[in-house]
Amino acid sequence: MRVVMVRTFQSENIGAVARAMKNMGLNDLVLVAPRDWPSDVARNRAAGAVDVLDNIALADSVEEAIADCHWVVATSARRRGYEWPMSNARQSMSEAYRRSQEGQQVAILLGPERSGLDSDSLRLCDQHCYISANPDYPVLNVAQAAQVLTYELYQASEAGGELPETPDSNRPRYPKHEAVEHFYQHLESALTHIGFLRPEHPGDTLVKLRRLLTKAQIEDSELNMLRGILSAIERLERP
Repeated sequence: MRVVMVRTFQSENIGAVARAMKNMGLNDLVLVAPRDWPSDVARNRAAGAVDVLDNIALADSVEEAIADCHWVVATSARRRGYEWPMSNARQSMSEAYRRSQEGQQVAILLGPERSGLDSDSLRLCDQHCYISANPDYPVLNVAQAAQVLTYELYQASEAGGELPETPDSNRPRYPKHEAVEHFYQHLESALTHIGFLRPEHPGDTLVKLRRLLTKAQIEDSELNMLRGILSAIERLERP
């Protein structure tokens, strides 16, 4: 289970998130383009969780941070543009725990303090998650959000324990995000090849297709089949 902090502005929040993670038994923290790292302020704030900070990995982009993940949940207090699958913190963390028990690499994405995750980052995720709060002021600090989510994840593990073992032959195999992003690049290329997409006026077709396929939760074999279809399309003569 991974926590990804995106473009964090205040380094003390990195320390606070590390502390929240260790409270709930997590230690895989990735920072995407932090403003101030390494940071003594973060280490002081982490208190007894400096081992989580010592284990931190750095990434230049969200895509890099989640490339090896099978399922990613984004924290967002606002609905923006096209709606993605969305659930509350308890539901999302229950699903995250279930998937992690199946052997999937799962990531929780936390956005910058000032603006939250942007639309491009949100579209990379499989589910959006909100934390139920006072509707007049539902805005949580990033470290507070991390504590709530990791707590709900821990509660899911306490309630669920070890899930029944599913034989490997019956267990769905989901692609990693790196493979999914390569598919979307291939999809754009194929649709452009047949004239369905025009690079100068792409519109929102790809966003709608991404949302459709995210809801479908396609498996490895299905993704490979779609890539085969796209390759066949690209062999057609241009219109």
